[in-house]
Amino acid sequence: MRALDFSFDKFEILADDQMAGSGNVRVLYDTDSNPTQLEYGYKIDDSNQPTVWYPILLLNQNNLGEYYFDFNLDVSSINVGKHDLYVWLKSKEGEKLFAQDSFVSEQSAVAPFATLSVYKTKFEEGKKKVWVEANIFDTGVGVKQICFDEDTNPDVFNNINIVQNKRILKLFEYDATDNSSITYKLKLIDAVNTPSLTYNATVNLSYVY
Repeated sequence: MRALDFSFDKFEILADDQMAGSGNVRVLYDTDSNPTQLEYGYKIDDSNQPTVWYPILLLNQNNLGEYYFDFNLDVSSINVGKHDLYVWLKSKEGEKLFAQDSFVSEQSAVAPFATLSVYKTKFEEGKKKVWVEANIFDTGVGVKQICFDEDTNPDVFNNINIVQNKRILKLFEYDATDNSSITYKLKLIDAVNTPSLTYNATVNLSYVY
């Protein structure tokens, strides 16, 4: 943050961490000056002052007495990946200050994708063991949840650290007398809640010995 001739006790930019097509930006500030006599402007990946300024259409106040407003940020025409957002406030007298935040975006919602396969089988310690390999990919905002289990079990999605690619090797164990055919499933949800297709792999336990 850089303050010029007018003073703010607080000035923060809270952009959505991940965006697809568009996202929300919250501008939060606290000032002894008139909070309504301001305009805002912004640039992406450019810290120079903007040339286009917008009025604050709806100003809110939280329970701490701080002021905030939201605006929609269009990211449909910028490259996929991480970006820096610079938001400026300008007084009626032309004084300006800015704050910065970062986000990851994709131009539109694109589903994550994956591969799923039986990596290895082995009879060991009186059990049939099956290792299933998942390779997950997302070229945009990244994957945040994964469901990786036998197909007959209900879908349970587990949170993971957001990643754009990851290899997961999971071990399943069965009784020595189990000769059934087992199908495994893999489902993904990305950071803006776009689901993937369902990926499957099958093993016949009668061949594990």
